Amino acid sequence: MELIFPFRNWAFNSLSDLMKIDLLVDFAKSGDSIQEWSEKNSEVKWLTDRTSSFENELIQVLETNSKESIQEYFQSSRYWLSIIKDKFRNENIQDLIEKYNDEEKEKYDVLIKKKTDEYFKSPDREFGHLETITTKQPENPIFKSFPRYSYSRVNYNYYCIEEIQKSVDPHLSETFLSLLLNLYSSIQGILDRYEIDYKSGFIKPRTYALVELVPIVFFEGDTDIEFTKKAAILLGREDLISRVVMRHRNGKDNLDKLWRVLNDFNWETNPQKKLFIYDCDVKGLDESNGYNQRIYLPVIRENPIKVGIENLFPQSLIDRANATSNKFVDYSKTSGTKRGIPFNEDFTKINKDEKRAFCN
Repeated sequence: MELIFPFRNWAFNSLSDLMKIDLLVDFAKSGDSIQEWSEKNSEVKWLTDRTSSFENELIQVLETNSKESIQEYFQSSRYWLSIIKDKFRNENIQDLIEKYNDEEKEKYDVLIKKKTDEYFKSPDREFGHLETITTKQPENPIFKSFPRYSYSRVNYNYYCIEEIQKSVDPHLSETFLSLLLNLYSSIQGILDRYEIDYKSGFIKPRTYALVELVPIVFFEGDTDIEFTKKAAILLGREDLISRVVMRHRNGKDNLDKLWRVLNDFNWETNPQKKLFIYDCDVKGLDESNGYNQRIYLPVIRENPIKVGIENLFPQSLIDRANATSNKFVDYSKTSGTKRGIPFNEDFTKINKDEKRAFCN
């Protein structure tokens, strides 16, 4: 029996389908940066959702299939990803743009000819541009004795069309390609991570004893994992970290989606424990359904950073970071009124581009 992997297929197909002129045109029209545009585009966001489902399906494949099936899964996944990567080339995007611009030029030429022909059907168009036209006043049958007058005017024989030809700047191809390759790398990275964990024995297929299944801890973001690993080193608890696999889901919404899948659709086929950890600024109640548990970190009010896992950092750690470099910690203030009451608030956060350096 041939195994079907719907979430992998959906993710791969969604990734491949991003290589189309409609999205390039939409990006060109938006005037946004590629990051701003991708965060708003429904097809890119759809791919992100399917990527999360693909990762969960991959976990289930590793936990519930034979060694041969798992090897076939990785081989076939790499084959299809290689086809997608070969498709994601700058020259292919340039070809799409060139074809689109040529087609739009043909449409524009037809439009110009049509409107020009209509314009020059006017009787005045038989005269040249800036030619002086002398017109005699028609004879008045009632007042025939009155002299007839003539007048002259200058003919302006040119035509301006308001429509502008649609086109895509070929220079956008490199920018669009960078987005495609980043999305490709995120899916490839998931495959790489789990293949490494599988080969190293962190994840065991069903041919091994079920008691050897390694618990998985899911966080909201990737830097949460970095901070946790560093904390384990500082606290001398590397042994604890070595007994679990840590994964992130790119935000609380994707963490929620995975939780719903495991609960609503009962995907669990092996008793592998999974722990979901939410940041302190997410509201919710801790809950458990046996093998799956989720907890919401409490807010430590005396600590300077009020959101994210960084709320665990005491003031002393922030002071040490500032003494090392002023790039690590950002400070800001905001003021206004809430329901007519003035307020002033101070915000402290780790600079998003410096989080890994801060961890080190």
